[in-house]
Amino acid sequence: MSAELELLLRRYAEEEDRATAAVTAGEATARARHAAALDAGERTDRMRSGRLGVRRRQGARALAVSIVALAAGAATLVFVLGGPNTTRQVETRSSSTSGGDPLDVPSGWSKLPASPLSSRIDPLLTWTGTELVVFGGYSSQAALADGATYDPRNKSWTMLSDAPIAAGSNDGYAVWDGNRVLVWRNAPSEGGGDRPGAAYDPATGRWSPLAAAPPGPNYPQLAVWTGTDVLTWRASPPSGTTDPVNTVAWAYNPETDTWRAIAPGPLDVADAVGVWDGTELILLGWRTNAPNGIFPAGGEHLAAAYDPSLDRWRELSRPPFNVETSGLAIAAAWDGTKVVAWNSELHAAALDPATGRWEPLADIPLEAGECYPDAALAGPMVFAYYCGQGASLHPDTSTWSRIATPFQSSLPAHADPRLAGPVSAGENLLFWGTRDNAPPTSTNQGWIYHPQD
Repeated sequence: MSAELELLLRRYAEEEDRATAAVTAGEATARARHAAALDAGERTDRMRSGRLGVRRRQGARALAVSIVALAAGAATLVFVLGGPNTTRQVETRSSSTSGGDPLDVPSGWSKLPASPLSSRIDPLLTWTGTELVVFGGYSSQAALADGATYDPRNKSWTMLSDAPIAAGSNDGYAVWDGNRVLVWRNAPSEGGGDRPGAAYDPATGRWSPLAAAPPGPNYPQLAVWTGTDVLTWRASPPSGTTDPVNTVAWAYNPETDTWRAIAPGPLDVADAVGVWDGTELILLGWRTNAPNGIFPAGGEHLAAAYDPSLDRWRELSRPPFNVETSGLAIAAAWDGTKVVAWNSELHAAALDPATGRWEPLADIPLEAGECYPDAALAGPMVFAYYCGQGASLHPDTSTWSRIATPFQSSLPAHADPRLAGPVSAGENLLFWGTRDNAPPTSTNQGWIYHPQD
């Protein structure tokens, strides 16, 4: 028996054991795990833009593994993984033909070389057009002020000089303005405290201070670059009452290093995602769960567009997948002609900003879990990322295809791998971070995905 076959059978046995244990633990264990996740995750969920409200489908999933093709020294293995209502096929390459990559690296994925950074979670990632900038993050809950750049052309890392501020995606945000990476850190408390900023210039390798961000709510850290300004929108977190949320919006001009207030718009939600379509900021929002399960007032106005040239908002119709509920987290991406959006129950639709009309799309063929949905553009293709799983929307047929990832194979069902990303990098997507939530003992890793023709 070959070493590859022995390894494969060993993994299959481990998966069977896990599935059997999950069935034995049953619904009580699922409820306990769900309650623990909500309790332990409340702080993290508020820090991570407060995106709570994701529903989990409980119960263990039966696992079937069929070895379709395997021979001594075979270059390709095909697994068929399925449950009561789903089947997926994952093609993997053996280490004998992939230059030493792990056995289960799917097609289109390549692992980045090791970085010089210490272990961390939730760093800020920015693409400059030629390099990935990894800044900050957290180690043992402490924010970090160092970073590094990765150049895909020569597959090399370069350390950054330490920044004058420490931040990560839980308490900060970063934007590329075409010349510099602009970073701000939120205040330690809602409504008050210092919100310092700093800019990194790749041309000089130096940091410089920026005007502090204005006061107001800390979350979410929604920021988009328009070509001239950084637009931000923030909302107060749920208070455990039905009090309306407080929303604010600001614009930052890097030429003058100044902030100006803009109208917060018609959204009456506690969280939102935003995309820039070339002329307007498109906001899609939802009501975030309060600590005691009470929703804040509002939730009727879930979508709006802001035109900075006119300093004017217009209300948009709510997404068709959130007609009956306004508490599910949303991800969105601009594909050049429309906003592709989907929620944490994997329902999707496309918005034409010119007409304000939504076109329903097929549900995304992934498994529901307790993670935050995310989306990014890889060339003309929208990539949906969820619980370590991936799917792409074909631009011509508007159909979803499941994409095998290197994250899901070694994770428990519905686990969030905690890698930051995806970050759009031209035709590719970049991911970087740790596979778990335990720095400094965990190991950083990065991946690049190139869609297959």
